[in-house]
Amino acid sequence: MTTNPDLIAALAERQAELDLTDHAMARRLGISRSMYGLIIRGERQPGPKALRGIARASPELWPQLIVFLAFVPGPVRDRD
Repeated sequence: MTTNPDLIAALAERQAELDLTDHAMARRLGISRSMYGLIIRGERQPGPKALRGIARASPELWPQLIVFLAFVPGPVRDRD
């Protein structure tokens, strides 16, 4: 499974800007480190919990979130 590369790239860039480890970034988003790793590698699409965390922790990524939500097929389900 792949996810929106713009959202993933922006999330990784934000992590680098904040100089955070994967664990710290996952904690900031309110998700597990393993789920964050799956999302960053494009193996999982972010569920509602991760999307809420991204929106809350990094409002500057809202444009990428909107594009992601506009093109995700079907409802976004909570898996994280």
